[in-house]
Amino acid sequence: MCINIPRIGALSLLAIASWCPSLRADSDCSDSVAFTIDNRDRDCNSNGAPDDQDIASGTSEDCNVNAVPDECDILFGTSLDTDGNGVPDECGECAVDEDCDPAAPFCDTSSHTCVACLANDDCDDGLFCTGSEACQAGVCVDGATPCQPGQFCDEVASQCAPDCNGNGISDLDEVDSDNDGVIDDCDLCPATPQGQVVDNQGCACVELDVDSDGVNNCDDNCRFTPNGPSLGTCVEGNAGTCLVDLDCGTSGLCNTGQEDSVGDACDSDDDDDGWPDFGDNCPTVPNPGLECLDTNGCCAVGGVIIDPGQLWQVDSDCDGNGDACDACPYDPEKTVPGVCGCGIPDDTGPDSDNDGVPDACDDCPDTPLGEVVDNNGCSCGQMDTDNDGVTDCTDNCRSVPNGPNGGSCVLDWTVPCVANQDCGANGPCLLNQQDTDNDDVGDACDGCPGTPPAEPANASGCSCSQYDADNDGIGNCNDNCPWTSNIGQADTDEDGIGDACDGCPATPAGESVNPYGCSCSQLDYDIDGVNNCVDN
Repeated sequence: MCINIPRIGALSLLAIASWCPSLRADSDCSDSVAFTIDNRDRDCNSNGAPDDQDIASGTSEDCNVNAVPDECDILFGTSLDTDGNGVPDECGECAVDEDCDPAAPFCDTSSHTCVACLANDDCDDGLFCTGSEACQAGVCVDGATPCQPGQFCDEVASQCAPDCNGNGISDLDEVDSDNDGVIDDCDLCPATPQGQVVDNQGCACVELDVDSDGVNNCDDNCRFTPNGPSLGTCVEGNAGTCLVDLDCGTSGLCNTGQEDSVGDACDSDDDDDGWPDFGDNCPTVPNPGLECLDTNGCCAVGGVIIDPGQLWQVDSDCDGNGDACDACPYDPEKTVPGVCGCGIPDDTGPDSDNDGVPDACDDCPDTPLGEVVDNNGCSCGQMDTDNDGVTDCTDNCRSVPNGPNGGSCVLDWTVPCVANQDCGANGPCLLNQQDTDNDDVGDACDGCPGTPPAEPANASGCSCSQYDADNDGIGNCNDNCPWTSNIGQADTDEDGIGDACDGCPATPAGESVNPYGCSCSQLDYDIDGVNNCVDN
């Protein structure tokens, strides 16, 4: 092999001589010192191994494939190493930035490759809405948008603006009729009174009734549990919502009251006596407890016996019902006297008429078979509450005498009579179950004696057309706000609920509403931003 080496000083020649021990001069090379190198045993890096073995084993690289280890090419000037990374310049894509094109303008000197970036600053496009770009492995990666869902990115103003309807227009530039901060397109309550704080759907608490119990959220002491005049919650008996106690089963209690700052329907201590409901033997009657003085211990909830000296809620008969709410505190079988009283079982002894009431407690022991009886064992056909000679079953004034054995004066029901002359100016005397308007309520006790034909009447003899709860001159039957006076009966959104009592006065056309004028699209019971129509 013959290598042309530029003329260099004596010391360099000595170094080359040590690199290649078998050299001889060649006078045919006119302008340089020329040597013919004997490749055998060449060890340019002086590591004790021939160069060809270093290259073959990978100990040394030979990127330009000239049979000379790269470190020796660089050491003796055969190749340049501009960036000093130990790799000959001719082996990389670049040595400096100028070697790269605009698409990848930076030279990564560690790999001698052209890349789009070397640092994060190389990627910054100067735009607000693209976020902060980053340089990752020589590639620019876009940043995340700085705006949240429901916001519009305004590049001109370099800010995130609200955009609740997602139309690409800032809410600040759209119509908000009631000036509550929620534009009309997204406002479920577009007529909110000035100054009211609203939720993200534009509704103030006075406009919402999350549990549909007839009490607005501002005033409702159980916002998510019905306990108002329109809907209640069973606190005893069957679980669920209710309007009256019977909806909760025969032993149930329908809670429709706003008892205190935290209503019983959602209160863990209904009676506020310091004993949580789940461990209170009278959960609705305060009984804070006394020290147990019985040396044998005292009965607590669930039949647990507590030690003397501990605080307990007195339960004398140990039936799980505290004495404060137990009408038979010394009878473990009863909490109410029943038909036979405390201490006497209601379901023992003979029952001659098979009406379910033992003879010992049966005031009517000969009730005809199959008739429904009260707790005293009497059916309505056996009772005459007002003693007028007409049994309760057929008496059209069950509590006011108007039968053959005694009547009432038509102008003063409190005056008893057996003949017209007994009434004087308050006559005549009603003795024959008179019912002038045929509403099944006798004249003697009819609160509305002129009920129109075919209109059903309540127990007081009044039909809904005769009853005007709000005294606005319009009967409840035809009043679109029966409990709120509104003589004009205005109903702007035509949902059947007058404006005066409409909780959601802008109901979309055709949508069904609750008694407070709100459709499901206008309500968000759980206040999660999704209206009830589509909320799962």
